[in-house]
Amino acid sequence: MPALLSPSELTSLRAYAATMLPDDCTIRAATRTPDGMGSSSAPFADVATVKCAAIGPQAGQEVTIDSRIGALAIWIILLPWGTAVVEGNQLVIGGHTLTVQADLTPKSYAAVVEVRASEMK
Repeated sequence: MPALLSPSELTSLRAYAATMLPDDCTIRAATRTPDGMGSSSAPFADVATVKCAAIGPQAGQEVTIDSRIGALAIWIILLPWGTAVVEGNQLVIGGHTLTVQADLTPKSYAAVVEVRASEMK
């Protein structure tokens, strides 16, 4: 059985999908920095800036952290195909700082990278 899409068709689809992403996204990754006392800190550093589509926030939940009640909002983020992003990365989009929770990109015929990210308010 022939493939549903040829490699060139899939490449064209991915290129077209990338043009439809309206938002700017800065991807930040934790960088381990020794503190000179046998420990290290993990500040975040910018590693890439790409276009994206931020869909959200989705219905979240109330959480209690350090005796404070906050709202945990879940976002769906679409990034260009081939964007390197992993769980724990931060995404800065339009004044929101989100933390990547999961990569839900389909394993075949994907046109974009799809992740779920959370924001604590």
